[in-house]
Amino acid sequence: MDLQEQQLELKRMKIEEMQKMRKVKEQKLEELKKIHTSVDALLSLVMLNQCKVEYKSSGLQYL
Repeated sequence: MDLQEQQLELKRMKIEEMQKMRKVKEQKLEELKKIHTSVDALLSLVMLNQCKVEYKSSGLQYL
């Protein structure tokens, strides 16, 4: 293998490594999106329950 072939092989390996890193970052981003969605849903549920508690403690009745 001559010098030019070695350089091309090195560049190819670097490109492959960058592609792997990008894929890992994309997977992490997808996981973060799922976590964000779950946290958002839980927060909405907590806020809804808090409203119900405040409504009940005010002495008003559900319609």
